[in-house]
Parts: sequence; structure tokens; C-alpha cells
Amino acid sequence: MPFTNQLGGTVNQNGSGTFNVWAGTNFTNAGTLNLVTANWVTNGAFTNSGTIDIPAGRLLTFSSTTNLNAGTSITGAGSITSGGTTTQNCPWANGALSLTLSGGTWTSTAGHPLTFDAGTAFNLTGGAWINNSGSAHEFLAGRIFNWSAGTLGKLRATRSHRASRSRSATRAARL
Repeated sequence: MPFTNQLGGTVNQNGSGTFNVWAGTNFTNAGTLNLVTANWVTNGAFTNSGTIDIPAGRLLTFSSTTNLNAGTSITGAGSITSGGTTTQNCPWANGALSLTLSGGTWTSTAGHPLTFDAGTAFNLTGGAWINNSGSAHEFLAGRIFNWSAGTLGKLRATRSHRASRSRSATRAARL
């Protein structure tokens, strides 16, 4: 069953607890999705080309197939967890969110790097983070990258690391 928030439309998550988009429901957001007072879990396919606002204390979970397409803007100081298959088809400068990859894969496609700016953290606790963007992902000075499990690298040249490692960047790092 499809649900589409069209360009110019707004969906506000007002309520307590967690809103679940159930498996079998394909959610497309071309407008604005605001996680005002609760969390959001996508158990069905999620395609985004609009704005997603995740305030501090809120969590957006990608549990299935997620496509972040051109036009995607993700704002706020909340958190994203991905355990499904996420494809990043747009450049993204993560300004304040905490991003956790707990399983599945997060793939940045050609020309679409991921940059971690002020106040951000990236937690790789499982799955694979694959950079096919042609550009390095960047962790700017003072950002945190926690790597406890999973694979980091390019599709054809992945490196596995099993030991727990936490790194606080005191200068810029490129991966």
C-alpha cells in the first residue's frame, strides 16, 4: 500500500512513542516530514527527495529499503539508525545528527559523499558502509567516529575490523 507526501505537503509526527510504517507500505516523501514529539520507523520501503526534520531526542530508523534521492535535506540534532539497505543518491553534509549503522548496508553513490560537520557522531556497529561516491567521506575536526563491528570501505576493496575502536577526530579525517 503506497503513501505519498507530495512536494509542498507536510507530515507532522505528533504523539508519543514510535510511529511504524509497516512492511508492505511504500512511503514516499517529497515534502516535509517532521518528527515533532515521537520517533519514526520505516519497516517498508522509504523513498525521500524532501526534507526530514529530526529534533534532538528523536530517532528515525531505516529498517528496510531506503533511497535518499536528489533534493533530500535532513535537519535537526536527533538520531538516525539504519539496519536495512540505504542508498544515498545525494550529497549530504550531516550538520548535527548522530548516525548509527547497525546492520545492512549504507551505500553512497557516485558523486554523493557524506560529510560529518559540527556536533555529529557516526557509529558503525554492524553492516557495511560503502563509499562509491568517488570522493572521500569527511569527518571534520572534533567529530566522533565509533567503529565496533562491520565493514568500512569501497565495494571492491572492503576492509573488515572486529576490534572495538573509538576515535575522536582532533583534525580532519578522510575515509
